[in-house]
Amino acid sequence: MIRTEEYYKTNNPTVANSKEFDLTLEKKSIFPSEGIYIGEFESVSGHKAPALIPLEQTNGLCFLTNSENKELIHKTMQSIALRLVLSLPFGLCKLTLYDGTSSGANLISLANLSSKIIGENILTDPDELKLALNATQTNIPNIIQKVLGHKHLGKSLIDYNKDAGELTKPYHFLFITDFPKSLTKEHGESIEKIIKSGKQAGVFVIMSLDTSYQVKNNYDYNPMSILDNITTIYESGNRYYIKNLPNEKFYNTFRLSLDRNFLDHKTLDKVLDEIKNKEFEKQAPKSISLVDYLPEKQKWWNKSSIDSLEIPFGLTPESDTVSLSITQTSGQNVAVVVGIPGSGKSVFLNSIITSTTIYYSPDEVELYLIDFSGVEFSTYGDYALPHAKVIAPESEREFGISVLRRLKEEGNRRMGLFRKAGVNNIVDYRRKNPNEKMPRILIIVDEFQKFFENEMDKISEEAETIIQIIVQEYRKFGINLILATQSIHKYINKIEMGMIANRVAFEWKPDDAHYLFVGSDPSYLISDPGDCVYNKKSGKPTSNIQTKAFNVSQSELKPMLENLQILSKEQNKQAEQQIIFRSESLAIIDTNEELKKVEKKEIPNIVRVFLGEPIEISDTHAYFELEKISNSNILVVGGEQKVAQRIAINCAKSLLAAHEDNKATFYFFDFMQSHEEFYGKPKELYKDIPFNYEFVKTDKQLEYLEKIKEIIEQRQSDSLTKKRHIFLSFYAFQLAHAFKKQGEWGDMSDLGKLLDFILEQGSLVGVFIILQVDELGSLSKSLDKALDKFNHRVVLQMSEDNSRIVTDTAIASRIYVENKPSSINRAYYYNKNKNTLTKFKPYEI
Repeated sequence: MIRTEEYYKTNNPTVANSKEFDLTLEKKSIFPSEGIYIGEFESVSGHKAPALIPLEQTNGLCFLTNSENKELIHKTMQSIALRLVLSLPFGLCKLTLYDGTSSGANLISLANLSSKIIGENILTDPDELKLALNATQTNIPNIIQKVLGHKHLGKSLIDYNKDAGELTKPYHFLFITDFPKSLTKEHGESIEKIIKSGKQAGVFVIMSLDTSYQVKNNYDYNPMSILDNITTIYESGNRYYIKNLPNEKFYNTFRLSLDRNFLDHKTLDKVLDEIKNKEFEKQAPKSISLVDYLPEKQKWWNKSSIDSLEIPFGLTPESDTVSLSITQTSGQNVAVVVGIPGSGKSVFLNSIITSTTIYYSPDEVELYLIDFSGVEFSTYGDYALPHAKVIAPESEREFGISVLRRLKEEGNRRMGLFRKAGVNNIVDYRRKNPNEKMPRILIIVDEFQKFFENEMDKISEEAETIIQIIVQEYRKFGINLILATQSIHKYINKIEMGMIANRVAFEWKPDDAHYLFVGSDPSYLISDPGDCVYNKKSGKPTSNIQTKAFNVSQSELKPMLENLQILSKEQNKQAEQQIIFRSESLAIIDTNEELKKVEKKEIPNIVRVFLGEPIEISDTHAYFELEKISNSNILVVGGEQKVAQRIAINCAKSLLAAHEDNKATFYFFDFMQSHEEFYGKPKELYKDIPFNYEFVKTDKQLEYLEKIKEIIEQRQSDSLTKKRHIFLSFYAFQLAHAFKKQGEWGDMSDLGKLLDFILEQGSLVGVFIILQVDELGSLSKSLDKALDKFNHRVVLQMSEDNSRIVTDTAIASRIYVENKPSSINRAYYYNKNKNTLTKFKPYEI
């Protein structure tokens, strides 16, 4: 297993580790050529040979320590661990490290090894060790039964790995220092069981036993009982001896020196770098290309989905094809897919999508693809995948919930159809109506937990409700769901896991195993990325199917998508009204067909003011309705100034579209500074509009506001006066210094009083204000209780406190997401009267 020459990676060569030991002895097979290196043997004549403990001949190693040799032995143990990691192929050496008496210091040289080798860290808590021991004890019979099986009956994992090729399984070494200090009798008995039964499953204990430990009562563990079952290295008369090993009498005729040179700083740094390089350079496990297992093109779209979906996604170790089975049987219309980053989960989803679209036509399967994690589904949008109704490679929660709402509507529609037809499921309906198109619907949501990241908000509650409806009821209507996530245990109560039979698990977190599987954790079946366990019987242990998932690369995917496009055109089965949501795409007001169709009026009763594209499935762009009611003014507050200013400036386009030429008046109060991106932009955009307008200069502000106040008072006193609309737009109001409060008591300025009057009285008689300001505090520096006078509030990123003041929720404090730059270009429209919130992507200018 571990050859001698692979150990000699040190800057401190000796006769033995430079491979110049007595070859005559080696040829006589007196010394083993592979095993665990613990130091050097030296004969009386000065010849040296490596001290190797053959794994086939031992259950593990126990070093007896005292106050004088403890430091040396702990160095030797660390050297053993490092040499094991160096010697074995990366991934075939897993270590569990426990040091409960020195907070990890006794094994500190191992602390920086990859988490793939040692887990998260060196264990220091006895309770953590207990969990690790329990998991190990559970794994031993699993490996013996499921990995070794009848083919290796009576043999060990060492024998299995010699012939396993790419299916080799890792060896597990438990390193424990200062045993049994700080540990209980239960710990000791667990370790003893592992020592006795572990070797066959490739599990070995390497430990130090503190000889100063004394048994004080019946509840303490007597460590001496362990020594009969493990190879022991002990010191006597300034020499080290080996016990419980074949040929021990011969070995003990030589002087044994423990490995002490491997941990000097220079060597240790080199060794750790070499281990890191080994991990980095490890060849990716051989993948199984989906393309090699797909039917010929003339057989594409030949499968029927009437009874079920059978979607091939991988192979068993015996090369049998494994298919995800989606049926209307309770629990089998839904699947959960779990896998930590890099485990193969995303590749699996691409394989499922590709397999589905190759085997089934768009008449048989309709796809809804939602990815909250990034751009996994982007390619399907690029090629207008004919099966896809919705493709959201960069979805947001608001868009995702709108998809679920649409599916709920579709479920209700199908329910009505089935009732009229006198059936209660899709199988019977399709057999009764063979000429009617009724595809099964498959929704795939990657990182579905995003629905629940704000646990108490409306989206979380609604998503939980709809998912439960799909799981429990919509299986009959052919509406099916695949939910994928990196970890499941936190969201187990959100998705009715007990009713989800299909479970696909790639490498998972320890906390997830209990919820995915009944009984023991089958992680021993996972060795490399792409390995998974498929269980379609709600996690029952007898139904675990070890699978190597198919891989589909972008270079393979794109030609298939091109062929699907060709096939869909040939058979006239192209995607109809396909919706593709891309987070980074720009919202352009000129694409708003509804705005183009607005009927111009002299004095419209209601004006739709369009803000941008909604972050949801919608037949219209995001808008609000401006009408002659109290406080019908528009506030744009917070966020990036250039985004907020775009919103305020673009509002005028909707207002212009709704009025006949020269039947409305516009006043622009622009306080933007010359260095700002949109400085002078309003004047550039609206200089040629066929309306009465004025860009009000600073020295004319008082004059114009007084004139508008007079108009309002006249309209209030004369009901017969035509009340054509007047719009006042304020940009960068935080820089309107002349409006600031004055004096020691913060009295409103004359300009502030006029603006306050217009805000309060104007909208009832057709005078409306659009005001953009950087933050809520800036507004209060000029006006008293101004927020109450804005029923229409457009909010961008702001503090949680301000968000609650403006919208009654904290939602505006969560608009910006650190790893999503596009989130800067987001806002919410809040209607105070209706208490509604709409998220949208503001129009560009």
